[in-house]
Order: sequence, then structure tokens, then C-alpha cells
Amino acid sequence: MDYNYTAPAGQHDLISNKIREFYLGSAHVTDAKEKFIKMIGDRLFYVDVIKTAKLHAEHYTSPVYSYLFSHKGSKRFGDLFGMSNENYDGVGHGTDIGYVLRATYLPIEDDPSDMALSKRLIDYWLT
Repeated sequence: MDYNYTAPAGQHDLISNKIREFYLGSAHVTDAKEKFIKMIGDRLFYVDVIKTAKLHAEHYTSPVYSYLFSHKGSKRFGDLFGMSNENYDGVGHGTDIGYVLRATYLPIEDDPSDMALSKRLIDYWLT
């Protein structure tokens, strides 16, 4: 979880146990895949999104917005690699980019709901 340089070495085990308890409870990691993914997502993405939004809010007068992209569209990054959505039915990091920049590797033109979302997301980004 990368707190080696932000917490005293003598507290690493305690911190690790608290994090594990918070996210996994008594579940074994192999039986709690979605909880484990949530923990990693919080550490690698959400913590920094929140920090960045707070910094912008402190230093600028414009409103600050963020969003969590959760649309499970007709095409996903896993499709590019022949991966099934059976193991994890979530939305991967960066999936929203294909809806704004219209990535050719994830064509969405054939799905009306994907196209409608693309238009809304572009409006969101531009306003």
C-alpha cells in the first residue's frame, strides 16, 4: 500500500492489519477479490483524486468536479485482450477516455446507449 516512507517502520504491521480489517474483514484475499480490488483502487486512484480536487478547491475560485465512471458499455478494455468479464464485472481505469476521444480500439458507434453516454460525457468535460 506504499506507506513505507510515510509511516514509522514500527507501525507498518499495525497499519497493514487495520487496512486489511477495514477492506477484507476476516475474508481471505482469494475469496474477496472485489474487496481487494476496491482496496487497491482506493490507494492507487481515489486517494489522489480527492487530494487533487481539494488542492484545486483551495487554490482556485472555479468549482471543482470529479466523477466515477461506472458505465459497463458494450466494449471494454478486457475485450481487447480476450479477457472475460466473469472474474470482475467492473469498469477499468481509463475506460471513459474511449467515450470522449472515440478510440478506434473500442468502437462504440453500434450501441445507442454508448453513443448517448459519449455525448453526455463530452458535454460534461467541455462545460
